Amino acid sequence: MKKEDYAAALYTDYNCSQSVLTAFGEELGLDEDTTMKIAIAFGSGMARNQHICGALTGAMMVLGMKFGIDDEDELQKEKVYRLTNVLMDEFKSIKGTLNCRELLGFDMKTEEGKSEIKRLNLRKTICDKCVRDAVLITEKMISENE
Repeated sequence: MKKEDYAAALYTDYNCSQSVLTAFGEELGLDEDTTMKIAIAFGSGMARNQHICGALTGAMMVLGMKFGIDDEDELQKEKVYRLTNVLMDEFKSIKGTLNCRELLGFDMKTEEGKSEIKRLNLRKTICDKCVRDAVLITEKMISENE
């Protein structure tokens, strides 16, 4: 199964950040339980605060795990920062924003917002595509930078 399909399948039961990180877990040497725990607080733009898209933060974690050595290695840290900025730029060029609330158009911390998100099926029509795009961009970046 392709990673983007695996991440989308996970997204039916888990949050966006968990789904993206877990899709890469095996190649990062992380089991599913660990990836789910690491990424849980980042879903819905940081614990439903709808800041930076959770799918994107999951992808950032993947880049850090894949290319980060340790914080003392300034060259490696700069590489991860550069790759993260490219990831963010590519995601924004596709989606128009990095912000979860702007992507969805509703405040998920309100009952009205949650109701509209559900009524309009935005998890499927918007978030699922964000998860898939984050995975595809990350795969491309990994293949270009290994």
